[in-house]
Amino acid sequence: MATVLVVDDDPTNREFLRTLLAYRGHRVREASDGDAALNAAGAERPDAVITDILMPGGLDGYELARQLRSRPETSAVPIAFSTAHYAEHEIRPLARACGVQGVILKPATPRVALEAIDALLSSAPQPAVVAESFAAEHCSALKTKLLEKSSALDLSEHRMRAIVGTTGVGVLIADGTGAATYVNERLAAFVGTDRAALLGVGWLERLHPTDRSRIVEAIGAGMPATGRTLRVSLPEGDELRWLSVRLQPVTEGSAGELVAVVEDVTERVRADRRLRAADRREERLRRKIDGLAERLAETHRVTRSGTWDLDPRTGEVTVSPGLRDLLRLPEATVPGDRVWQRVHPDDVRRAMLLADEALRTGRPQQAEVRLADPDGIVHELIVSCRPTRDNGPLWGVTQDVSDDRAERIRVELAADRRAETRARDRFRRAMLPGTLPTVDGLDLAADYLTAPDRLDAGGDWYDAFATDDGGVVLSVGAVAGGDEYAAAVMGRVRGVLRAYALEDPEPAAILARLNRYLMADGVGDGFVTTVVARYRPSDHRLSVANGGHPMPLLVTCDDPDGEVSRVARLAVVGPALGVLARPEFAVQRMTLDAGAAFCAFTDGLTDRPDPAPDDDLRLPRALARAWHEVSGEGHPASPARRIVDLLCAELLGGADPHDDVCIAVLHRFKD
Repeated sequence: MATVLVVDDDPTNREFLRTLLAYRGHRVREASDGDAALNAAGAERPDAVITDILMPGGLDGYELARQLRSRPETSAVPIAFSTAHYAEHEIRPLARACGVQGVILKPATPRVALEAIDALLSSAPQPAVVAESFAAEHCSALKTKLLEKSSALDLSEHRMRAIVGTTGVGVLIADGTGAATYVNERLAAFVGTDRAALLGVGWLERLHPTDRSRIVEAIGAGMPATGRTLRVSLPEGDELRWLSVRLQPVTEGSAGELVAVVEDVTERVRADRRLRAADRREERLRRKIDGLAERLAETHRVTRSGTWDLDPRTGEVTVSPGLRDLLRLPEATVPGDRVWQRVHPDDVRRAMLLADEALRTGRPQQAEVRLADPDGIVHELIVSCRPTRDNGPLWGVTQDVSDDRAERIRVELAADRRAETRARDRFRRAMLPGTLPTVDGLDLAADYLTAPDRLDAGGDWYDAFATDDGGVVLSVGAVAGGDEYAAAVMGRVRGVLRAYALEDPEPAAILARLNRYLMADGVGDGFVTTVVARYRPSDHRLSVANGGHPMPLLVTCDDPDGEVSRVARLAVVGPALGVLARPEFAVQRMTLDAGAAFCAFTDGLTDRPDPAPDDDLRLPRALARAWHEVSGEGHPASPARRIVDLLCAELLGGADPHDDVCIAVLHRFKD
């Protein structure tokens, strides 16, 4: 493995050689100019050097090679020139004069470069360089190259002047401030003035003030303003003209000098405006045509059964294609009795009298008849007719209004359903509490969501009211069945439950008395389920009894920092009410810790038409997430309201529920 020093001011060239040398297993050191390379070679002698010739700084490739050859420690190091500016016949004499063994002409293929590298590393040391010989060859090469470059530059300048002078576009060169240093004749002709008037800031003064600000801002930001369309004020009496200006830096190292290529696009802008105006007119016309087509299509839809003519002398009827298809006639002209064959028997006489009356009175006539298809479909038709002249044929129009009638019936049914739904909702909500009680240190929230697509729901309820000890009793329940009867029973049950609770707020006692009431009064074939909870503020005691209802949930803080929650189901469930004569109702008692929340609900919140195996976990998980959110919100005004909203949003997904939903949350504020 050899150590090779690669010297080039272009990082891409260094990367190319570094990749090839690494492929051969060699170690690579890099320098971007001759001075850095000389220092690197002095610090660690390389086994070979590959250097560019023309580089910025004090040392170019020639001088670097001479310096390396003049030092004893590097005098025998193999050196190769890498150049893109010299041909091989130009560089070989210089290489020999500098004691350089190899030459790599850029761009080189990997194969050629690898062959040159292998030859360099296997070459023998070169003899010491004679300074006079090197200087002579160096000066000769530089002079030759300078003359070539000067001639090429002169030729390029003549070509550019010829192009700029004869081109059909305007050309302007400006410094970094936007002041023009050169303007061609074409640009002066665009603006309608001489070239001298556009030098300096003269060209900017001709621009519209708004466009001037845009172009000056682009120049100041050093950003090319490619494709800017600018307005130019021409001499008095002429109209505004439009120029397309493309700005570009002359070179990267030109200290902000810019070249602008300018095209007169006035006619293009005017044509574009005319085109846009024509497009707008076309769009307006298209909308009118579309509207007319829609009206014509609607008219055709209404009259798609078509027209007919009755010849009173022969009794023959001639029908239009649409009416022929509807009547399923074999021909367009048929005897009149053939037309009446598919008319409903009860309507045949009315249809025949229609034509007779029109012929007798000479006035238009109209009637409704029914038409029966062989497949059993009945069409409702409106038939109108009038005589065309005395003793002339009878002209008529037949409209198939079956779809319109059906749609009218559907609309009326939908309106009836909406009215019934609104009445049902008002009835149910009227039986729910208007407000919830206020208890110190406690936050209450509840919601009732109806299933708009069901008229058979309505037995769910929630209720909450204050007790004499400053606490609160909360109940959530449902009456089995889903109709007005269930809703009426719900109203009675809620009222009786509240009356019992005001006498004795203990949940088990309330359920026992309510069950006796239902067994005595009866609920038909149904039953009632409910959860009753009592909160006592003196010791923060929560007592819960359940009569056949979905198990409520309790979420509490499970660590001192309040970051971990625990959700528990209150799983002690007694029998439904109104079923057994003397059921036992157990009470679960617990302390409602600060920050804890109690949630009771009806099954409409959790039941889904497409059940999944993890449905039982959806509500506990959602409650845990909601509890964490309100716990981290900096004590919202109503944590219970927020929990209710979050649970409904997550479990219902923003859609209407499939069944009525009642949910109530009791949350104790943190101390």
